[in-house]
Amino acid sequence: MRAGVIGLGVGRVHAERYAHLPDVELAGVCDLDERLAREAGERYGCPAFVDPQDLLDRAEPQVVSVCTPPRFHPELTALAAARGAHVLVEKPMAPSTLECERMIETCRQHRVVLMVGHKKRFAPALQRLRELATPEGELGPIRQVTVRYVHPAMVAKDWFWSEEDGGGPLLENHVHAADTLGFLVGSPLRVQAEAATRFADGREPQPTIAAYSARFAGMEPGWGDALVSVSYGMIGPIPSRPFCDEHWLFACERGVAEVSGPFDEPRELAWALRGDPGGEVRREAWQDADLFGLE
Repeated sequence: MRAGVIGLGVGRVHAERYAHLPDVELAGVCDLDERLAREAGERYGCPAFVDPQDLLDRAEPQVVSVCTPPRFHPELTALAAARGAHVLVEKPMAPSTLECERMIETCRQHRVVLMVGHKKRFAPALQRLRELATPEGELGPIRQVTVRYVHPAMVAKDWFWSEEDGGGPLLENHVHAADTLGFLVGSPLRVQAEAATRFADGREPQPTIAAYSARFAGMEPGWGDALVSVSYGMIGPIPSRPFCDEHWLFACERGVAEVSGPFDEPRELAWALRGDPGGEVRREAWQDADLFGLE
């Protein structure tokens, strides 16, 4: 499969993975910054472009990673889909739900796959928890979730702070936590939330911290609902990243589980069964897991 990458911020990770995947040819990379495009092209031995249409028309990729700021996602998705290329688009998907719906419909019309880069749901620890937290699993369905999700630092790029682009820092990164909750406990029925501007580093009045509680419907009919509480915030800038981690606590029908790790790296799972007289805590860890990988 021939792959292309548009946008070389996080897109550099996409390009690196494509370049090393078997049966994939990195057909081209693209960025408005000619230097970034040229350097990536030289590093991975592929053509480099500054115009996305040139990449699509000349490199003819069969799949495209769209890794630009979110406001460009709808247009670039439409360009790729019209040429028959499947689209892997970085999160957040688009600045508005209407634009998201249009992207879905465009790809449906052109019969190409559209996937959003919610890589967190592929973390082995969360995949394993989902296996355990079913009516037939050892833990049973999830009844309560407590989440601490702390971003390590401020981001200098203006688009990151724009409501009309990435939706601001709360949405731009918390979308991973929201998708993970959808992956594990279904759809939200009710939400109560508070947000505030703290540690904004000159970006006031954009909210930077938030807390919310919610009731989720459960993964499947008949599984029962779940109560969720989430604390999220941009607490930097702190280069060494102390206290910046992910901590997920799950109270399930037959036990309790915890998924934890550094920010964006939930690599460890521990669980214990309710009523176990020995009080055994079982542990699994995936220290070398690559959430961008396809294994």
